[in-house]
Amino acid sequence: DLDRIGRSMTSRVLIDGRAWRGLARVDADGTNVHKVTTPRSDGEIHGSPHLLPGGRRIVFTVAGMSGYDTGIVDFEGGEHELLGLGTTPYFVEPDILLTYEPTNRRVEAVRMDPETGELLSEPWVALPNVDRGLAGLGSYAVASDGTLVYVPADPSVATFLGNELVWFDGQGEEPIGRGDLGRWTQPRLAPDESRLLVRMTGTPDCSLWLFDLERGSKTRLTLELDTHSPFWHPDGKHVLFSAEPEGGITQIMIQAADGSSPAAPLRTGVTEAEVPASASLEGELLAFTRVSKETGTDVWVVPLAGGEPEPFAVTRFDEDFPSFSPDGRWIAYTSDETGVDEVYARAWPSGGAKTQVSVEGGTGPRFSRDGKLLFFGIGTDLWVADVEAGEEFRASIPRLAFQGDFVLERVGNWDVSRDGSRAVFVRGTRDAADGRERGYQT
Repeated sequence: DLDRIGRSMTSRVLIDGRAWRGLARVDADGTNVHKVTTPRSDGEIHGSPHLLPGGRRIVFTVAGMSGYDTGIVDFEGGEHELLGLGTTPYFVEPDILLTYEPTNRRVEAVRMDPETGELLSEPWVALPNVDRGLAGLGSYAVASDGTLVYVPADPSVATFLGNELVWFDGQGEEPIGRGDLGRWTQPRLAPDESRLLVRMTGTPDCSLWLFDLERGSKTRLTLELDTHSPFWHPDGKHVLFSAEPEGGITQIMIQAADGSSPAAPLRTGVTEAEVPASASLEGELLAFTRVSKETGTDVWVVPLAGGEPEPFAVTRFDEDFPSFSPDGRWIAYTSDETGVDEVYARAWPSGGAKTQVSVEGGTGPRFSRDGKLLFFGIGTDLWVADVEAGEEFRASIPRLAFQGDFVLERVGNWDVSRDGSRAVFVRGTRDAADGRERGYQT
């Protein structure tokens, strides 16, 4: 989902055959592309650049796993600094820097020396009630003469207070737990559907929580690591997720679901970012993504009991969000090889020809537990195709499965029950005026 955020922030530039997630500049004749900024972690993306007066420095948005900020860098490139502000920067002469504060949906101002980049005051509110776009960007722009245009936020929507988790069967909603509000995201049902694994975003660390769906209680599972992309081991006794335990490299972690043992790396010697995605129902194989400097995001498979990973989908395009069929014979995944994210399926381990499942875009595929349905997201809707995954893979024309006022900006921000009749979603908070907040996570 960070790649999708990056596309919304700035045009994708190919450097050395892959999409560059930092800033880049192009010579006037269009012949050469030069790197300007380099993200400091695998999950960081730079965008919405704005050139300061004099043309020597650039301010820009930094989006990462830990939140948003405004960065500043020399036009020729090099190490960037963080200013501790919001997103979507604009400079208004002679000395005003505007940025967007996503949580309270407002434009803030601070005095700045454009020559040195030094901040000369504390921020103050310049314009309240400004709509928020994807990736925390502000829906506003500033002309060279200082004129500001913006999209007002919905006045019926209160300041973001938190998300809630709900069951939805296509007709109505049922709160999960006791209606607890929080920055919940990426819900995952346990194999027996008695518990729900959920990630809570926030700084300094994103944590994992367990909801007991029978008792209505919740407990915190991880206490220290900054966690991402959680899901259940098929044995129902362990959970997997990604984190950076040491060395600044994102890797796959495994932890007992009852908290009896701490998280530990699934593999050692990891040199490129790896994120877990799906395990075969027997719990023998794990499909995960690896971020390579040469080929971008790719799909690999590794035995959960230990062993060397094997490549499954490795091209100069981005392949992501793999999902094993319950019998472990097929893997569905997302690829942008046509220029648009689409859902495909290929046999494991033989590979071979792939079947395109989606028709007009789609991402984040996930098989139902009986293997007869394949769900995926299109925008803010959840779609489904009937599939036959035997010796050959066949898929029906996709149809709309679930549609509602849910937070689906994050890919896979949902889970489906065993029989496919209802789903777990993240829903924005209602305010006292009965407005709705869309709810956003980082």
